[in-house]
This record gives sequence, structure tokens and C-alpha cells, in this order.
Amino acid sequence: MSDTVATSTYVADVARQESLGTSLGALSSIMDIGQSAGPFITGVIITATATAGGFLSAAAVCLLSALAFLALAFSKRRAGSTPDTTR
Repeated sequence: MSDTVATSTYVADVARQESLGTSLGALSSIMDIGQSAGPFITGVIITATATAGGFLSAAAVCLLSALAFLALAFSKRRAGSTPDTTR
């Protein structure tokens, strides 16, 4: 859980004061679903395609996530938007 400390802090920073509890609860629910479904889905993939399929699917998820991050980062940079740090 120590690797997601920054995520909770970020959510607490960007959430409105009146929806702080709801925002942190939603984050926790999303994390719980991922921690539950991830091993199940990986097990199904490994059962269907052998161990190599499990590693390839994990690599594909990492690659797609990196590409999505880069696309979003560069699209915001081209648009000239900067993060709003004022409240």
C-alpha cells in the first residue's frame, strides 16, 4: 500500500472539501476492484494461454498505459494547459 500513498494525497488535494470523503471512498473502491480482479483475470489468461500469455498480457497492459500517459501528457503540453494549483 505504500506505493499508493501519493495517489490518496493527490485525490485529497484536488477534491472539493464537501466531497472529500466520497472521493477517497471512490479511490479505495477502484483500488479494491483492481486488486481483486487483477489476479483472477491473470489466472484466466494463464490457464488459457500458458505462462507466456500471462507475461505478454501484463506487458501489453504496461505498454498501453505508458502510451496513454504519453498521449495525454503531450496533448496537454501542446494545448498549453498547465495544472491549476490555485483554489
